[in-house]
Amino acid sequence: MISSFWMFAGLLCLLATGFIVVPFWLAGRKAAGSLQPAARAALNVAIFEERSTELQANLDNGELTQAEYDQLRLELERNLLDDAAAGTLDGSSETSATADAGAGMAGSRLPLVLAVVVPLLAIVAYSDFGLAWGAIADVELAAELRAAGTTRGGASGGTAGVPAGPSPHDQTGVDASVAKLAERLQSQPENDEGWFLLSQSYMRMEAFEEAAGAFQHLSGRYPQDAGLASWYAEAVFLADDRQITPRVAAAIDRTLALNPADISMMEIKAMAAFQSNDMTAALDWFRRALAAGAEGERADLILQAVNRLETDLGLALTSAGPAISAIPPALADISRAPAAKPAASASQRSLQVLVRLDPAVQADPAARVFVFARAMQGPPMPLAVQQMTVADLPRQVTLDESMAMMAGMGLANFDQVQVGVRISSSGIANVSPDDYQALSGAIDLTAKATLIELTLVNKVKDQ
Repeated sequence: MISSFWMFAGLLCLLATGFIVVPFWLAGRKAAGSLQPAARAALNVAIFEERSTELQANLDNGELTQAEYDQLRLELERNLLDDAAAGTLDGSSETSATADAGAGMAGSRLPLVLAVVVPLLAIVAYSDFGLAWGAIADVELAAELRAAGTTRGGASGGTAGVPAGPSPHDQTGVDASVAKLAERLQSQPENDEGWFLLSQSYMRMEAFEEAAGAFQHLSGRYPQDAGLASWYAEAVFLADDRQITPRVAAAIDRTLALNPADISMMEIKAMAAFQSNDMTAALDWFRRALAAGAEGERADLILQAVNRLETDLGLALTSAGPAISAIPPALADISRAPAAKPAASASQRSLQVLVRLDPAVQADPAARVFVFARAMQGPPMPLAVQQMTVADLPRQVTLDESMAMMAGMGLANFDQVQVGVRISSSGIANVSPDDYQALSGAIDLTAKATLIELTLVNKVKDQ
């Protein structure tokens, strides 16, 4: 990376030198060319004298009359005067041309001097050991820090938005580079890219207090940036040992004011409520995080927490019951939403789905088949699900409100839904490129129900 940079810098120096050297070189050639008019003038004089001698000889031999001689002599003199008027015969012009040529010869040394001086000045001006006017050192530091590998997580295995992974570099060297970058940025408050790189480096090093300071600097420059506000809130949350201190609460509230659908902040709110033994509030914030669009493993973890909280709250209302279950540990490291609209009188909504398997599809008879309905505009989690195996196909199934995976997230809560069926190649609900899948268009649940027919024929990766 660094060698490529220096190679590119060298090419730029050569290009810059060319812009200076070439014009001087051309000027030198022009000056050298100014000797040609003087030589031409001398030739004209020699020709004039030779022709004058010939005319005089012809007059003496009687080959020309005096009148003819006078006429031809006058023409020769006029030609010579024409050359003199153009400056080719004047003695001062000859001297000037000679001087210009001498100056051109002396000036020919200047391009060579500049060719050496310009790159040296650039190195002195922009390098770290010189005047440090430019970004050579910054580029080297950035390349070194980015080459440090994937980001390492926090004490519990990673923080939100910071991928976990080991560093292939010696940590002492990386720490030194980060310290050097921090020192340089003290005199570069407007170097936003450098400050963001510094904050990310601090997060990798688990120096959360320093990361919070860097994010706070950037947030001060861009007060309306919800992403920076979220990064800062998460950094102070980790710096304060995952406790909702006053500054953490203020940072979270500010982030949610800028972006009400910040899933990370909702999760932190939910965990804080759980730690305060406010299970109802924790359940509400986890539900909001799901409704905001949490996906993949993150959504699965949140859903586990929701299911446990719903079960435990139900037990608490009817009997003493066991203590509240613990939230999955991984939720402590993931970090962001409006609740679904309240159920209407459509609690009896249902969908009839006929699922067929195309004869050309070769699938394991024991493979699991998921039939599901999900909101067209809303969270990706299913509103209703039925399971079967490939051996059961073709089959007609019913999806209804009783199959909601959580309260407030069923067919009664959304008017526009999509129905799908998928053969899981992995045996779990998460979609895979090799799964066979068929999806319907938008279905209006407020209209009269009709049979929905879906045929499995194409894989997800081919759709």
